[in-house]
Amino acid sequence: IFYLREIDDADKLVEGIEAKKNGRAVVIGGGYIGLELSAALRINNMDVTMVFPEPWCMPRLFTADIAKFYEGYYANKGIKIVKGTVAVGFSTNDNGEVKEVQLKDGRVLEADIVVVGVGGRPLTALFKGQVAEEKGGIKTDGFFKTSI
Repeated sequence: IFYLREIDDADKLVEGIEAKKNGRAVVIGGGYIGLELSAALRINNMDVTMVFPEPWCMPRLFTADIAKFYEGYYANKGIKIVKGTVAVGFSTNDNGEVKEVQLKDGRVLEADIVVVGVGGRPLTALFKGQVAEEKGGIKTDGFFKTSI
């Protein structure tokens, strides 16, 4: 089970993809990170299923119609999308490697890799005290201009 927060996490994920060539991946999350992870895994010949609780992908940014377009595009590339449920557990083999993802709705998905792509936060420490901040990020106007 992988998380993607920092560059070291990305390096570990690449190792995992190489170790499980042509395997099954479950991506937890339907936001930007979940979409990008799903695309990257599919490009690497993984059988990908994306799982998220919302009624459509990227609900904070996309309308239902825009999300429908992207979900259709991803589906045409072979990515399966499971909406309206969450992961509640994982099964492993004797070596501790993930084998299944249990979903709240009762479904069980086979998996060689699970990537959790939820809860990303901007890393703003580099700019601390230099620009105005708001809601955990750098404050910008309607044209993405900062206070400096």
